[in-house]
Amino acid sequence: MWLFDKLLNRNQAGIWDEADISLPMARAITGWLNAFYNNPNWATNQVRLSALPSTITGFVATLVTNELSISCGTSTRAKYIEEQLQPLTRKLHNAVQLATAGGQIIIRPFVQDGKFYFDLVQPGRFFPTRFNPDGRVMAGYFVDYRDVKGKEYIRIERFDCDGKQMIVSNKAYRSAGDIMGSEVPLATVPQWAELEPEITINGIKQPLFGCIQMPFANTVDDASPLPVSIYANAMDSIIEFDKVYSEMLYELHSGRRKSIVERQALVPMPKDTNKRGKRFHYFDPTSDVYILDPAEQAKPFQDYSPALRTAEYMTGLKAILHIVENQCHLSPGTMAIDERTGTVTATQVISQDRTTYNTCSAIQQQGVTQGLLDVITAMNAMCELYQLAPAGELVPAVTYGDGVFEDTQQEFSRRIQMVQADILKPEQLLAWYFGVDVETAQTEYLKEQTDTVDLFGGA
Repeated sequence: MWLFDKLLNRNQAGIWDEADISLPMARAITGWLNAFYNNPNWATNQVRLSALPSTITGFVATLVTNELSISCGTSTRAKYIEEQLQPLTRKLHNAVQLATAGGQIIIRPFVQDGKFYFDLVQPGRFFPTRFNPDGRVMAGYFVDYRDVKGKEYIRIERFDCDGKQMIVSNKAYRSAGDIMGSEVPLATVPQWAELEPEITINGIKQPLFGCIQMPFANTVDDASPLPVSIYANAMDSIIEFDKVYSEMLYELHSGRRKSIVERQALVPMPKDTNKRGKRFHYFDPTSDVYILDPAEQAKPFQDYSPALRTAEYMTGLKAILHIVENQCHLSPGTMAIDERTGTVTATQVISQDRTTYNTCSAIQQQGVTQGLLDVITAMNAMCELYQLAPAGELVPAVTYGDGVFEDTQQEFSRRIQMVQADILKPEQLLAWYFGVDVETAQTEYLKEQTDTVDLFGGA
């Protein structure tokens, strides 16, 4: 994984000096991502990992992206962009999960063979250097690396947008151990051979990418404009959760059934010997005969099955999990431990889980929506650059369903009652139920039922 610490000692290109990121912030992001990828610094032979960070982020990403839809308008350009967005919609769950883990994710559209593709750039491959007053990144670096015949090469892509044009430059370096190394031609790496050392793109008001950011306050560096992970405040609690989780597993393993055997009940191995030439002895539970010394009164063997303290450990894990939920801005009981498997799972979310609902809504409105709208803007600009589709008006919109957060059957019953009380029109109910506009519901669904009496239980 490409993380900040790989570049801390490779500063010949001046990245670290310009980057608007402090060392504590860089180390915090590295810690969040390492925890997400099940490679944290607290993992040892004694501490087993519960994968709690990836469980939390995966659950939140599911809630955020569930029933998400993107529209761009009715023009030819709009329909083309909508079609080209399909590969991204399939990756949105992963994108949001990575953003919740590392604080943000960059979505970079690029064109290949006349089609759009999308690169998800995590922190550690992206270094912002300048923001506008609204917090939008206007300049920075992208870092890429390739291995060619066992040699590591690093590419630094610098971009700078002033609201009128964007200047993009590319430089490649051959890595030499812990230093950036010497600059080499871009063509040294086949994948970079067609890149221009520097280009200027006129008429660009913002960089050609979108950024999904978490809406949480930065508790690592109050001077930093960078967002933080959803579990930034829960790292210590996650460590304690893994420790207790490991102790419970040890309890289960060490508490398995054992046999306490008298020495005279052991039999020698026929051939195997230790380093001193003595035969190994073992207990044969299938034997029917045991030779005892007449002086010995003890039984040849007995079972030892200690009582397990799993209930106490489960209570402790649940208590810590509630603390983690609170620190991750989730409602109490959002996460649960499966009593059968011992794994952490997500419970069903209903409308009463207001904290979880508000957190996911904030991520949607303040992070995902703006990021996707910026991606659409970038795609529109690239359509002009590469003449991919005729010009046309764009009316981009990102909408979200609420089926995860509400009991659909209960809500349907409530709206039926409103129709029966003449508070709500039947076509409005149908529009909500089928996910269409009122006009479509009236012409396509209600029309077929006009001759049906008592459609909604009325007269």
